[in-house]
Amino acid sequence: MFAADRFAWPRVLRLLGRKAKRLIEFVAFGLFDTLTLVGYQRQSGTNAVALVHLELLGDYVLWLPYGWAMAQHFLQHGTRVTLVLSAGMLPLAKRHFPGCELIGIDRAAFLRCASYRANVLRRLRQLGIEATYHDTYPRDALIGDACVRALGAPAWGFDAVFADRPALDRWWHRRLYTRLLPPMPNVHQSVRHRFFLEALGIAAEAIQPITGFAAGLDAPLDGPYFVVAPGASRGSRAWPVAGFAEVVSRVLSVRADWRCVVVGTGAERHLGEVIARTCGERVVNLAGETDLLGLVGTVAHARLVIGNDSAVGHIAAACGVPAVVVVGGGHYGRCFPYDPAEARVGCLPTVVSVAMECFGCDWICRYQAESSIPYPCIASVAPQSVWAAVERILSNGTVMANEARPAASPARAR
Repeated sequence: MFAADRFAWPRVLRLLGRKAKRLIEFVAFGLFDTLTLVGYQRQSGTNAVALVHLELLGDYVLWLPYGWAMAQHFLQHGTRVTLVLSAGMLPLAKRHFPGCELIGIDRAAFLRCASYRANVLRRLRQLGIEATYHDTYPRDALIGDACVRALGAPAWGFDAVFADRPALDRWWHRRLYTRLLPPMPNVHQSVRHRFFLEALGIAAEAIQPITGFAAGLDAPLDGPYFVVAPGASRGSRAWPVAGFAEVVSRVLSVRADWRCVVVGTGAERHLGEVIARTCGERVVNLAGETDLLGLVGTVAHARLVIGNDSAVGHIAAACGVPAVVVVGGGHYGRCFPYDPAEARVGCLPTVVSVAMECFGCDWICRYQAESSIPYPCIASVAPQSVWAAVERILSNGTVMANEARPAASPARAR
């Protein structure tokens, strides 16, 4: 009992600290948004709806079959559809959502630049949206709910917010919605997305994998290669780079004609350099050297993908490329592993993890504060476990063949 209490108290204190911070943000941002929208009235009679999905790349890829089905549902009824997305998703959204108006919001600028936030909020209010659908789970008050408020239309959403939101924040932002679907804990995001669509009267049969996800995008190299993505949204969620280097070395030893392509952001380029120094000249470090479409093309033409719980694993699934993903316990089951009965993807990723009784902590770790050091549930994953998963894929014939290339025709969603 004493040991359990000793581990529980740090988590409780961190959660209280976060709630205090969120309360201050709620007051400051709420007052700013209120003053910004004074005098701006929503138009009516526009026959337009807004689909709000302001998440990052991995969430966008996971949501895409459901967002596409929702957009088609409204377009087929003669309704104008506006998608409010993270700005970084626009290159993909232009391919996936023809016929829809797209508005991209820079998440960082929206939180840090007062003039940018004010301009975005006013622009959204002036769109004249008549209904808003915000299926993000859980909702983010400072970004997603703020945009729903600015749109000023009757809104649908989920009655679920992050655990560190104070009660006042939760109560206030619930008032923005005319209909809140009940919380759905401990299920995959795809289940929630499907439930949202069914609440709108959209049949599950309308939700299909996106064909041509990477159509027309080129490979960065001639010849076979596999992709490694050693980075993550935070350093604490990334498997140690030494583990990646060990697995890469093993793959190169059994696939003499393959090369390894490392992908990631510019800030993660040093991870690719470590792998290249360890594994030799057959490693090509493209971290920080590809744009979004370049990244998608690189993954789509790969024979295999190895990475953390990040967007690259979702892109691989959408493109039908086998992937091995190292997953910790903070949000285990939310995005990885996929629910086989629900997934609308080309290939289910293989998940490697070490079960701990504290899984589901929302990354409010009881063992350590957030830092660049991997959480224990991630650091404890052994290279041998990852290699075993890779070896099974290499031996069972699921690796893409030489001729398996994305179609060169324009992307088409179905």
